[in-house]
Amino acid sequence: MPVYNSRPRPRVLLEALPADLAQELAALVPTAHIVQEGEEVHETEYDLLVTCAADAGKRKRHLHVLSFGATQLDSVRPPKGLESFGWYVTVRSRRTLAREVTITPAADGEVRSLLERTVVANMPLGEKYAWDLPAGGNAVTLMELGTEGLPYALLWSRASEDGARMSLVLPPETTDHRAWLVWFLRSLNKIDPDAFPGDPDWTRAPSWSTAGTQTMHDELQKLHEERSKLLAELDERERAAASQLEEARAADKVGYQRLLTADGDELESAVQKVLTEFGFTVQNMDGHHDQVTKAKLEDLRVSDPEDPEWIALVEIKGYTKGAKTNDVTQILGRPMRAYILETGREPSTVWHIVNPERTVDPSTRKDAIPSDLDLEALTEASGALIETRQLFLALRDVQAGKLDAPAIKLSLKNALTRWDYRKVDPKAG
Repeated sequence: MPVYNSRPRPRVLLEALPADLAQELAALVPTAHIVQEGEEVHETEYDLLVTCAADAGKRKRHLHVLSFGATQLDSVRPPKGLESFGWYVTVRSRRTLAREVTITPAADGEVRSLLERTVVANMPLGEKYAWDLPAGGNAVTLMELGTEGLPYALLWSRASEDGARMSLVLPPETTDHRAWLVWFLRSLNKIDPDAFPGDPDWTRAPSWSTAGTQTMHDELQKLHEERSKLLAELDERERAAASQLEEARAADKVGYQRLLTADGDELESAVQKVLTEFGFTVQNMDGHHDQVTKAKLEDLRVSDPEDPEWIALVEIKGYTKGAKTNDVTQILGRPMRAYILETGREPSTVWHIVNPERTVDPSTRKDAIPSDLDLEALTEASGALIETRQLFLALRDVQAGKLDAPAIKLSLKNALTRWDYRKVDPKAG
């Protein structure tokens, strides 16, 4: 099948390199990406990693690796019989003061010359660290230290399910990184010609370009840097926005989403809060009834500060299944009689507010008590059934500026039998 948006190969990641060196090496290949600190990369769309990072084995194992100054390579599966000890971490940890250097027969003439010129000539006289290679590893040593033959530069076969990939591992004092990349690209062409088609083109290098071409190259590199910076900034903004979204979702769960998930005191609290948002004055009646009537009656008493004569008695129920028809008349019995005895008049309305199927996705819930015949007692008392799902959607539209809170308040005050916020007149109130 055709692959779209693919880029010419080899495709090279450049990581933890000095900026000028990264730009120099990027010019050698048709596709290069300079990895910024903290940047995430889709690694499977690249073929080679060139890195000065301490951990040369942290990237996916399908990548070939050219490493300068690493202190850690890929972990190695333990030999048979020693699996209980876990995987072996390959590290450059063998301290030595050796001055003698041996270039092994595995290094051909070109590699030998490169090692002499770029490594041996720059080696420190004092403390150095060689590789502690595991028995299960597959390494070809190119350079050794001291009579002990401590591995110092090597070719490392990266074991992976996708087949072995090569790491060229060089010490930190190595110079002429460009020459090493050129040699490694040629070597990879022999073992992986699909990913590394042909020698690197020296005619593309800035050092052998005319002044005008070099200026264009510099301009392109600036654009690459600007693009990487912009992408990094967008990534940071995206992470910040995602964090803020998670915080908002967490606040929703303990806030207004309780209208859709809670029952008991939490549901009462959420209903009280949303009715207050619509402009009502809401009184939780538990304390009042304990002191005055000595009984548990309606859950809330709702008034309108702009209409002092208007009062609503409110009963609130949450259900894991559908709302129960038998609960409809609860607000019409003792709560109504107690209110009349207490105030000498009937309430303006009674509301039965329900949160049915509270453990189910609200978008799939059925309408509560769908038959109006089952709500006749509410209708006769000038009352209404109100679903908390409707209250939540109304609140969201008020927050979004699609409806005004006074319009919602007026619609609730005039509700009869059942309330549907979708029928609210946005011009009312």
